[in-house]
Amino acid sequence: MRKSQNHFAVLIVGMFLLAGAILVIWKFQPWMPTNTSVQIGTWVCGDHEFQVWQRKDSLTEPFAIGLFVQTREGKWVLYCLSPDDLYRPKIKFRTENGEITVTLNTKEIGVFDSKTEILSRRSDGVVFESTLVDGTPPGVWWDQKLNSTRQP
Repeated sequence: MRKSQNHFAVLIVGMFLLAGAILVIWKFQPWMPTNTSVQIGTWVCGDHEFQVWQRKDSLTEPFAIGLFVQTREGKWVLYCLSPDDLYRPKIKFRTENGEITVTLNTKEIGVFDSKTEILSRRSDGVVFESTLVDGTPPGVWWDQKLNSTRQP
């Protein structure tokens, strides 16, 4: 009877370890081809549509995250956010008093001013570099050159 309980305990521990390994591997997506883009989501806040895309740079590099914002004129603007190690991070948009707060994995990334159509950090006011995108997201956004002087 005791030997049977030990085998059962080893089996349970092994299943938990296997499940944990599968979860870790899933989060890093090692089988995803380089330069593959995946849409994480689309959000509409006021007059603007936001799309977040994630691109796998290489097997050993983190994912690049692109925030696309459609302006009132219908043009798409790209903001390259900081890289993230995990596949499909949690992204939230919260609208308050004409500002749209962008949160990535519980950390505030920046604030999008819907009047000026500019994304900046709330902490120090630094404006994120951006560029106009030809066509619709994602295009070949990793080839886009960011223009820090883009005006809305």
